[in-house]
Amino acid sequence: MKKNLKPNAPRQRRRLLFSLIPKVTCLLILITAVLIFFMQRGRKNEAARARTMMSMFQEYLVVNRPKATWWLQSTPKAEEGDLPRIAALLENKRRAVRLLLEEKRNISPLAGKIADIFTNILVSIYNKGSTVSFTMKVPSPANISAELCIIPAEEVAAKAARGEKFISSVFWNHDWGAVMLFALELPPPVLAGVLLHEFGHGYYDKVLHAPSATAPLGSASHSGEEVLMYELTFLVVNHETGGVYGEACDEVLLRHKNVRTPKRLMQSLTLADLAVLDKAINAEGIGAEAAQIVLAQHISLLGLRFLEKRGKGHDEKVAFYQWIVETTTGKPPRE
Repeated sequence: MKKNLKPNAPRQRRRLLFSLIPKVTCLLILITAVLIFFMQRGRKNEAARARTMMSMFQEYLVVNRPKATWWLQSTPKAEEGDLPRIAALLENKRRAVRLLLEEKRNISPLAGKIADIFTNILVSIYNKGSTVSFTMKVPSPANISAELCIIPAEEVAAKAARGEKFISSVFWNHDWGAVMLFALELPPPVLAGVLLHEFGHGYYDKVLHAPSATAPLGSASHSGEEVLMYELTFLVVNHETGGVYGEACDEVLLRHKNVRTPKRLMQSLTLADLAVLDKAINAEGIGAEAAQIVLAQHISLLGLRFLEKRGKGHDEKVAFYQWIVETTTGKPPRE
């Protein structure tokens, strides 16, 4: 009787498998090490690009900047006999704001709603934590009133002396129902853009009662509303410049046609690029405080323009704005 000398195949396969385990383990360790290396190098490169970008922005804000020009230094005092002049000045501001809202009502549906709703605008002056008004608003129960609160230079300085500061040089104050605005001299296209932007926030807050109006800074809800307001801002600024600002944005984008994301675009920008945008809105040589407003507009509008021209949607724009908030504040978004 012949013996079956055929090897035990299953046993051989197990032996082969066990013999491969050390080799596979070493390969996995090597792959993991390589991935960790490239991830760490990527993070270092990303951090370096972010530092370079922020350094360039800081240089834009401070190098060769003249002293800020304020059109209102302090709250007027009755005993100095300055009230009639200030009252007339603020009344002119009120009329100018109303005229601006009317002029821009047709550039977008949102602009039309802002003009329709805010027919009553009170212009006041910030004074030690409260407001002083020198203008009258015409009663109109069918519409909602809004306030434009001007913050004089001395109030900003006094707050700084106490180690405090306003959250921005222009912002919508939910508690007061007012647009808060430093009394800085701003190029007309910039001023028009920020006013429509902030009254847009007012519309979402006072009229729509949108949750985004009080959402945390950088959250998806807050950023979504900001994207809508910056899209409105672009329309206003471009309209004010007769299309020149849009052309300037496109010129800068053409210089960086090989970048694939708005983040890389921001990290690739140069002072020469910002100078092109400044020229389009007559913002050359403005003071550092006003330059902060202008830079915020440039960054946001250019990034959104980049995404718009590539057919990207609202979600991509929100993600870009959240990245801007996190990069400039150093704080991750909170929901």
